[in-house]
Amino acid sequence: MLNKLSKYIEDNDLFDKNDRLLVAVSGGKDSVALVHMLFSLKLSFSIAHCNFNLRDFESKQDEMFVSFLAKKYDVPFFLKRFASNNFESMKKKSIQMIARELRYKWFYELLTENNYTKILTAHHLDDSIETYLIKKRRNSSIEALRGILPKNNSVVRPLMCFFSDEILAYIKRNNIIYREDSSNSSLKYLRNEIRLKSIPEKELANENYRLEILKEIEFNKIKFERLTKKVNDVRINYFSDFEFGKRLGLKWIDNTDDNYKDVLYMLLREYGPFNWKDVFELLRAKNGKFIENKKNRIIRERDCFEISVLKQEKQVTYSVNEHDNILKPLDLIFTHCEVNDVIFKKNTLSLDLDKLEFPLKLRKWNRGDKFIPLGMRGSKLISDFLINKKCSTLQKENTWVLFSKQKIAAIIGYQISDEFKLDKNSKFAFKITTKLD
Repeated sequence: MLNKLSKYIEDNDLFDKNDRLLVAVSGGKDSVALVHMLFSLKLSFSIAHCNFNLRDFESKQDEMFVSFLAKKYDVPFFLKRFASNNFESMKKKSIQMIARELRYKWFYELLTENNYTKILTAHHLDDSIETYLIKKRRNSSIEALRGILPKNNSVVRPLMCFFSDEILAYIKRNNIIYREDSSNSSLKYLRNEIRLKSIPEKELANENYRLEILKEIEFNKIKFERLTKKVNDVRINYFSDFEFGKRLGLKWIDNTDDNYKDVLYMLLREYGPFNWKDVFELLRAKNGKFIENKKNRIIRERDCFEISVLKQEKQVTYSVNEHDNILKPLDLIFTHCEVNDVIFKKNTLSLDLDKLEFPLKLRKWNRGDKFIPLGMRGSKLISDFLINKKCSTLQKENTWVLFSKQKIAAIIGYQISDEFKLDKNSKFAFKITTKLD
């Protein structure tokens, strides 16, 4: 087994002689076997043990046992005791999840404070199989269906080349003493339910059954690598910044390929959580439909999704006096000039200065707002105007209008009202330029 372990470490580049190893030891057979193997391979390491005080005197005995183990092998020993209030402050999570978060948080602190480079845990192939079955029951993503990886950043799992019964045989062969965790037989934990109840013991003991599951896991690893490549390609070619957030083009989606949902999930999960069924249904929705959570919103637009941060905004009104030059919150520049000096530009609106009554007011448009478009006599709803301009939902929501008294003089960035246009009698222009250079 030592030769197999040594080869597995080398083949998977888990660590080398220059790494400083910190081994997470519970006192159970797997972690104790790992310590024995590392010592037998003459590797240098330290031991870290967490006492969560969840099993009264039994937890204390585990602590004492691991402390004795560190003395036996003459290696540095780190101990962390967690009080019950650590769990009470995180009631919405399971005890196992809380313990895991606290455990790894402490391990990483030890890495930083003591210059360790790798955290070693004693997960093995049976753990990977159980993890896979749990995730499969939950209909998890392809990423989660890869089982437990032998290496994840600073965390490495050298025993991922062994089944549990191989480790137990090693324990017996070397007369190694270990601690038995009574919680391993409790059905209140989902992992234990799968191990002890949901799957017949004879099947878990069946090597062919386990090998079939491992084949599925390996297939998922290969599939995930392909999906990752696809995600990177889509991110490069179809993901872009725009003024209100991110835009994801959708022309890459092939509805005949079921993998597009996995790719879409991997692209958008950082903006979640979402009900992913709703995200997929958004692909077939009309323009302007959206889903949102507490932080982000995804809007279906023409050939794309627009992702933006949700902002709780109150109605804001800005006042513009005749001789103001800049309105920084909106990146607007105001200038005066003679009509003969007016140069019409795409990002500049020019109004008749003498037709304006200062101070002007700026606010976002409201439903029901109307103005007289340039060249027309009758009024038009701003909502209809923006629809005709094929503005996206976010563009509509971020459109500002300029008022002279009670009349809309201009829709910023788009058009002025016919009532305030320059004509043959105009002498001076009031120019509004969007975007500061």
